[in-house]
Amino acid sequence: MCSPTSKYHNLAQCAKLEADWVASGRADGRVYGCVTPAEALCYGNNYDDLRKSMCGGAACTTAKQAKKLESHYFRLGKGEGKTFGCVGGGVDGLCYGNRHGGIYILRFFISEARWR
Repeated sequence: MCSPTSKYHNLAQCAKLEADWVASGRADGRVYGCVTPAEALCYGNNYDDLRKSMCGGAACTTAKQAKKLESHYFRLGKGEGKTFGCVGGGVDGLCYGNRHGGIYILRFFISEARWR
């Protein structure tokens, strides 16, 4: 739905999912986006301390670094209030909605349907 290549692409719904994360999901420690190696590398590259300690001070780019970064987030980073992944974009919104029980997607579809 949030992927621009999907025939079900709906920017309004994706924007609502991102807004929900900004309004409450981030503070609740929810992951925004997909838990993929690429998202883990973004996580590492977003924080100087992680880039220094886990990627030798250079950009995080390898699969091995991605595994360590994903593990770090769920063991420590989440508790430190760090944000996982590459925040932004429609696909991240869909992953966020799917990861957290689908209730967000359902809630937004229902509210959208009332106005059609």
